[in-house]
Amino acid sequence: MNDAAAPRIDPAQAQHPGRRESQQDACGFLAPADAATAAHAGHLAVLADGMGGGRNGQWAAEQAVQHFIATYQTKAADEAVPAALQRAMVAANAVVYDEAQRLSAVDRMGTTLAAAVVLGQQLHWLNVGDSRVYLQQGGALQCLSTDHSYAEVLRIRVQRGELSAGEALGHPLRHALTSYLGRPEPLQHGASTEPVALQPGSWVLLCSDGLTQALDDAQIGAQLQGGAQQACHRLLQAALDRALPDQDNVSAALLHLPAPGEEPEAATLSHAVYDLPPVVKPPRPAPPPAARARPRWREPLALLGLAAALGAALLTWLAWPASKPPGPAAAGRAGPVVDLLAPAASGAGRP
Repeated sequence: MNDAAAPRIDPAQAQHPGRRESQQDACGFLAPADAATAAHAGHLAVLADGMGGGRNGQWAAEQAVQHFIATYQTKAADEAVPAALQRAMVAANAVVYDEAQRLSAVDRMGTTLAAAVVLGQQLHWLNVGDSRVYLQQGGALQCLSTDHSYAEVLRIRVQRGELSAGEALGHPLRHALTSYLGRPEPLQHGASTEPVALQPGSWVLLCSDGLTQALDDAQIGAQLQGGAQQACHRLLQAALDRALPDQDNVSAALLHLPAPGEEPEAATLSHAVYDLPPVVKPPRPAPPPAARARPRWREPLALLGLAAALGAALLTWLAWPASKPPGPAAAGRAGPVVDLLAPAASGAGRP
């Protein structure tokens, strides 16, 4: 592969929790380890926006990004990029879904995901949920992905004349997702059907909905200039300057193809992006004592003790006369006394 087919890529990322108590977005990159890998795998960027609140959302996003990258990294030279992206998506979904099942949190835990691969002068992308993939080149910004959210359903209904724009904007389910990682397959997702041709100076942007809820496409495109890292910071600052009362986590990840002669400022080189340490998951809290499983040898004893107690209570109830308690003269008709612990004599109690 010649230099023209393998342009330099400047990656960058930036995140802010917004007005939320925790950061549930995650980003990651995969750089080619060598020229041979670069020739068939290219540069990968992945972004996820977790849902489920607190640790669940953070865990889902982090694990989805890590497993997506780890799976894509196994791409063979003869495997097509779209097939490798699909395989990585399935692997990431399985990890999140398995954990949601373990926590009995299916439908309450998951994550969106957006991924992009720049291979030579071509772009491949994939998305699930409402995290987006943008491409800006020639001064024009284009959203390549489609949101898998109820807002998209409402937009279509507005186009059909079934709802007014005001009704769609005020709909209580507007921000509900219609697809995300953490659900049984098959997943609703978007992906490039053909590679997108790139030009020098192009910007590939992955972002969470915390950015797109604060900025429109024109405002986003205006920030994509100069160094990649500075562009990421400008995007976040522009979103935070809106001072939305419910500002969500906001994250942006960029793959920039510098134009000929364009050099990023020394302070904005994304030197740390590929060298970020892996996310270390904090230890999961131990379940409360009541939730601990009993040792198996204790279970039969507990069941036998319960059965004995129930049997004694039943026999006592059957032996008790239906009328008022017997007086001294009737005490002998109260019924036999049964000792559950004494061994039964052969033929005892039989007529």
